[in-house]
Amino acid sequence: MTFSANKSLIATTMVAFGLLFGCSEQQTVTKPNKTSTAAAKSGANAGASTASASETATSSNTSTSAPAATETAKPAPAASSSTSMSTMSGGATATRAFPTGDRATSAILLEKSAPDEVMVGESFDVRMNVTNLTQNRLDGVVVSDMLDGNFALASSTPSAGSGTGGRVVWNLGSLNAGETKTIVMNGKANGAGSITNCAEVQWQNMVCVTTNVVAPNLQITKKGPAEVMACDEIVYTFTVTNNGTGTARNVRVEDNLPAGLVASDGSSKLSFNVGSLAGGESKEMSANVKATKTGSFQNSATAMADGGLKGDSNSVTTVVRKPALALEMNCPSQAFTGTSARFRITVRNTGDGACDDTVVSATIPTGTTFMSADNGGKNAGQSVQWMLGRLEPNGSTELSFTVRPEQIGAIKSAAEVVCRCSEPARGECSVEVKGIPAVLLEVIDIEDPIQVGSSNTYEIVVTNQGSALETNIRIVCELEDEMEYVSSQDPRNGPGKAAGKTITFEPLPSLAAKAKATYRVVVKAVKSGDVRFKVTMLSGDRSRTVEETEATNFYE
Repeated sequence: MTFSANKSLIATTMVAFGLLFGCSEQQTVTKPNKTSTAAAKSGANAGASTASASETATSSNTSTSAPAATETAKPAPAASSSTSMSTMSGGATATRAFPTGDRATSAILLEKSAPDEVMVGESFDVRMNVTNLTQNRLDGVVVSDMLDGNFALASSTPSAGSGTGGRVVWNLGSLNAGETKTIVMNGKANGAGSITNCAEVQWQNMVCVTTNVVAPNLQITKKGPAEVMACDEIVYTFTVTNNGTGTARNVRVEDNLPAGLVASDGSSKLSFNVGSLAGGESKEMSANVKATKTGSFQNSATAMADGGLKGDSNSVTTVVRKPALALEMNCPSQAFTGTSARFRITVRNTGDGACDDTVVSATIPTGTTFMSADNGGKNAGQSVQWMLGRLEPNGSTELSFTVRPEQIGAIKSAAEVVCRCSEPARGECSVEVKGIPAVLLEVIDIEDPIQVGSSNTYEIVVTNQGSALETNIRIVCELEDEMEYVSSQDPRNGPGKAAGKTITFEPLPSLAAKAKATYRVVVKAVKSGDVRFKVTMLSGDRSRTVEETEATNFYE
């Protein structure tokens, strides 16, 4: 803010040089014009200063006198004299400090010099030095001179302009601290007598107050990921900059989150108190945001400060994706002990996000023995595991493992698939395990060969090699003519029924898996020969018999 005076301080001093053409041994200096001196003192407090003074120096060896208004000057006190004047060989100089007369407290020093004496028609110079006595620049410096009618101005450096009342004027402009500018007038005297030239100086005094005018400006940028998974936090970064001048105060950043995004405290708005930002200063802040649903989310942030400053950030779009797992498990409805049962697992990602770190596990059913697994499945003791890694959206994979049922009854396996950012998916499957009876019929003769007249025992062993109970086991034995029936015994110690050459045992109600049933038949060799002992077995609901014979050599 600048204040300048509209009125000038005027302190006028007339600096006069009286030039008397002729010879003289005495020089007279007139006193300062009292009126002018008073004006100079009173004008010291005005906004623009004008200084002028009149001094007349005369020298004559005749009776010619100076103008009536002048009188012989007395030396003025050094500290308060408005004008000092000295006579030197070849010229005289008048000096005045404006506006106080004291160089220490004045603003401008004006020095004017001219020859003591010149001849009519002789060209000579009048010189004026204008000096800035202050430590500050002075503006609007103007020097004017009221030329004597006996002085004919020929030229001036710098060039002079015309002022009012016949004055010549030099607009010197500005004087820097301590700077001196010189004016030189060249002219000649029109006739004998004296020449009195009075100079006047003006300048502007200004009282200045500077207020720094600033223009802070807020700029904010927002950064965030283009895509995240639903289980990940969204990290938004904000950078607010004062790219203007001056300090932005009480800077705040706000971000109203779109529906589906919440701050770490569950609110739907992010707020930061940034404080003050100097010109060119930046501050960065960040916040973690959680998505409550999938989709595309777009928004921007706003920076605000005192004085109505405001700036909006760029818009950031973040797509939130999520995988979705599905699992299907299949197995045979039934299997038989000792055989194999295969469990099949199909895993799908039905979401729009990739499923990373995918792991599938399936329990090994109790009562079974693990046999194998495909696609890199490993036996982990109580379960089979597959490390699948990444499963792309809409991707699927099929897995399987095989076990051997060891006991009759239902067996069940439960499978589960997990991956990052998805809820697990589960499935299970059960198999009804049944047994298979497998009856083995064996017949052996205890002794071979047998002498006619001796007895021999045939042992019949029925073994259920299968995994299921066998029922209704019926044994029938047939003898050849060389044999004679003696006795028989079934597994329950009961005898068989002999009818001629056929022995029939009561049906055995059941035979457990891996169990054995033993029958014995004793016969007597009555004739020599290569004879055969034949056994026929029928069991369960089968319609086809099992036959076994044993050869024995009967001899005389």
